[in-house]
Amino acid sequence: MKTSICIICGEDFIQNTTRYKKKCCSMECAHKLQSIALKGKIPKNLASINANKKGSGNPMWGKQSSQKQKDAVSKASKKKWAEIYSNPVELLKVRRRSSNNQKGERGSNWKGGTSPINKTIRHGIEFRLWREAVFTRDDYTCQKCGARGGYLHPHHIKNFAQHEELRFAIDNGITFCKDCHNDFHSLFGKANNNQEQIIKFKKI
Repeated sequence: MKTSICIICGEDFIQNTTRYKKKCCSMECAHKLQSIALKGKIPKNLASINANKKGSGNPMWGKQSSQKQKDAVSKASKKKWAEIYSNPVELLKVRRRSSNNQKGERGSNWKGGTSPINKTIRHGIEFRLWREAVFTRDDYTCQKCGARGGYLHPHHIKNFAQHEELRFAIDNGITFCKDCHNDFHSLFGKANNNQEQIIKFKKI
């Protein structure tokens, strides 16, 4: 194993892989580096590393991977993702990690935290997982008109704004198509929603 110096914090760390040379000692420093790079400010030591690997300085300069090498890389990648997609627990970890890596300053569209909290929650991984769970339980079918598939909405039985503790409770969700969802809120509004309103709406 080889020891390197983190280009962000300057701390020594051990290179624990031979596949590539890591430039940062931790994910935290890697995220800082990504943020710096997105703003167009590349650290001088990283710039010199990149400059030395351009053109003839690149070990792959003038070389081309054989079809056998390409096939091997493709096969390994497909096998890796097939294993992930066949394991719900592992897939959930990957999705959560991917979502967290794009939050806040780590996101490419970060503008200093200008998004309303409501929008942030509704675009987060927890909301997407709740949405999928509600749709799956209801077999992707509108519980009012019976339409299956199409433009579906996950509706909070006890409304989102007033019941923070129930925002991701699957039992607090029900599937409506877009039209039925709009009809529900036209009749009952968007405040103080409850189960009794759902029962009345389904009978109309």
